[in-house]
Amino acid sequence: EPMTIVKIPRETRKQQSERVDNQAKAHALVLEFFKGDEKKTMKWFCTPNPLLGNMEPLNLIRSWQSGKVLRFVETQLAQNKK
Repeated sequence: EPMTIVKIPRETRKQQSERVDNQAKAHALVLEFFKGDEKKTMKWFCTPNPLLGNMEPLNLIRSWQSGKVLRFVETQLAQNKK
């Protein structure tokens, strides 16, 4: 049987740029929340979060869902300020 080749679309430069921007913004916000403690920040990104479907935020970012992580961080920080 002949092998079927499936083309996976590449990210456009705009999508790639947006993903990297979202990742950087989320990191900066979490780092600020932890008062510059990089160790706590990385622990947060590497810990499964029940509010994110028990996924690690870092794995969501790796699976092209950086926008979801950024919106989550922004929402949580806004609720914290109330």
